Amino acid sequence: MPARRLAFLFIPTAIALCAGLAAFSATKVSGRVSDELGTAIKNAHVLFHYDPAGETKQVARPDVAVDTDVAGRFEIELEPGFYDVCIMATAFTPDCRKILVTSGRVVQHDAKLKVDPLVTRHIGDRFDFGASTSQTIRAEDGTVACLALTGPAGPEGPSLGVWVREPVAPAADKLSTLPLDRRDFSKLPIRVVLLQPGGNSTPEQRPPSALDQTLEHPLVDGAPSVDAFVLAVFPLKWVVAGSTIVGERAAVAPGGNRVWSQTRCPITEANVARWR
Repeated sequence: MPARRLAFLFIPTAIALCAGLAAFSATKVSGRVSDELGTAIKNAHVLFHYDPAGETKQVARPDVAVDTDVAGRFEIELEPGFYDVCIMATAFTPDCRKILVTSGRVVQHDAKLKVDPLVTRHIGDRFDFGASTSQTIRAEDGTVACLALTGPAGPEGPSLGVWVREPVAPAADKLSTLPLDRRDFSKLPIRVVLLQPGGNSTPEQRPPSALDQTLEHPLVDGAPSVDAFVLAVFPLKWVVAGSTIVGERAAVAPGGNRVWSQTRCPITEANVARWR
């Protein structure tokens, strides 16, 4: 056979082989996991289970998993096909959906998790603060921002119940940037987080072990408070001097700007001394 004819036979065969390899090459799947207000959830467990739907020759593939980093992000490479993706994080309701991975196309799979009501109800029922005397924590403007009281031991030792004052609504000019259905901040959930001082400029965020979103009016100086509060529970060992407990409501404007309102409760050495 002439050399030129051999070359023509070889070229289409090589192209077909390369195309076949490309069709089954691994594809990147990435995403970000956050709570309802957009705060990153680190160490969330992301599980991928292969679904052979549509395959003429079904080949078993083991489940694979990856955990999110401190920014709530994950990345993994998968062979093309359908996958059930389940994202799990401590105290949050799992998020499970099906995705299709195709060759040559990066798949973006983000998830916003909600605090699981069963966990909140179960953990909250274990804390009875009884007749404990609350300690007032004031904001920088001198108003009562939080009321803290020690409680019985939980899974991580003694607990601290913290009444966090409902954040006030943002200024009118800020609210005007939001869609009409997001301007009533009283209808938005209140996220409570503990900011712990870290080794760098960015504090570590810790969610409460339990959070009751029911607005209550606890006693302040012997009388029911005018302001409404929500109750969060933290392991006492987490709450150290220099940390801050934050209650926040937030919404995102169409342009991507975040409109928020916060109640901030700074923790001092004097606070910690009373709790210990």
